[in-house]
Amino acid sequence: VQVAATVTGPPGSPIPTGTVTFILDGVSSNTVPLVNGQAATQFTNLTPGHHVIEANYSGDSVYLPSSASLTIFI
Repeated sequence: VQVAATVTGPPGSPIPTGTVTFILDGVSSNTVPLVNGQAATQFTNLTPGHHVIEANYSGDSVYLPSSASLTIFI
């Protein structure tokens, strides 16, 4: 399963920098730098059932840290 995170600011504002840490079922799995406001990772060998994926943005000199999560079913 490939997961992507996009971090944006208001129109006309700087493109966010920093990193996104992806967390699968409460376990930190991968920290990825933002490139043009986007970060992506891939999860392999997921077992059947529900999984919670979190994306935690580190923040930078302009933007505060933030996070989002979603639940998937395999």
